[in-house]
Amino acid sequence: MSQQFEAYSEQSKVYFQFETVVQGTFGANGNPDSSIDYACGIFIDEKLANIRLRNIKASSATNTFITHNQIGMAQNLSKGTHTISVACKRLKSYNTNAILGIGTYVHTNINSFIAQSFLRVDVYEVPQVFNTIIN
Repeated sequence: MSQQFEAYSEQSKVYFQFETVVQGTFGANGNPDSSIDYACGIFIDEKLANIRLRNIKASSATNTFITHNQIGMAQNLSKGTHTISVACKRLKSYNTNAILGIGTYVHTNINSFIAQSFLRVDVYEVPQVFNTIIN
């Protein structure tokens, strides 16, 4: 997932939020616990700006899913167009061969509408060019 945004001032703060659903095809949890570690990184112009490590665990229900919410900030980017992108990866599995879906469903207890991802970017700037106001 990626999108472009503009910075018009070198004095700026860029806030971003990524939200998605993570699902594993776990059976009902037994002993020992079953879980998967994963990470999502947010990149600005192909440089890592934010990372979040999480874990999804099997529960008493089958095919567990959770909401992944990630918020970050960058400041004082150069003027111009920038690209923000998100990438997620499975890191390690514990006592499971479950399929992991990030931003997509892997079992029918949810659907593509519920599993969709969202990326919001807000740019706050100090203006560097002031135009005269004429009445």
